[in-house]
Amino acid sequence: VEILTAHKKEILIASGLVLLHSTSFYMLFFLLPIYLNKYYDMQTGNVIMSGALLLVFRILLIPFIGLWADRIGGKKILGAATLIFLVTAYPCFCLISRNNIIIVNICMIFMAILTSMNAAAVPGLLMEILPVKTRYASFAIVFNVCFAILGGIVPSFSIFLVDYYENKLLPGVYLTLCSFLTLMVLQVFIKE
Repeated sequence: VEILTAHKKEILIASGLVLLHSTSFYMLFFLLPIYLNKYYDMQTGNVIMSGALLLVFRILLIPFIGLWADRIGGKKILGAATLIFLVTAYPCFCLISRNNIIIVNICMIFMAILTSMNAAAVPGLLMEILPVKTRYASFAIVFNVCFAILGGIVPSFSIFLVDYYENKLLPGVYLTLCSFLTLMVLQVFIKE
């Protein structure tokens, strides 16, 4: 409780940085298998297998991007990933709507690279902005709460939006909005 009351600003900034990280991860690995099966009749097993392979790819990629972030700065890596998500999230869903497995897999690989950039840069930035005295507890609260709440609602909320508005591209709009919010937090509050 002390962390939340004494360090509100830092917690909110950190949450803004984790917003895109959590929503893009849940969108790629939790929403897309359901979305592709429900709206495009793709076999769930194939999509889940693609997702599993992408998770392995991410595990191998993140350390290299982390080394790159150490060289040029985490803000630049996160800024690039966020800006690219901002510009390409909606077009990716437009491409996915073509219902071509090759195009879908290319879009998923592309998004996996961007989520890897987020995963490599965000923890280091959080360590820089969170207060030293409560850094680890603050990190745990921000990361876990944001992933559970902000990321966890992505599949259900996205499916609701698609069904309610009858627009299969709305998850791309949702991801674009999250990208915009994270980019604003990064540009306004994070100095390098």
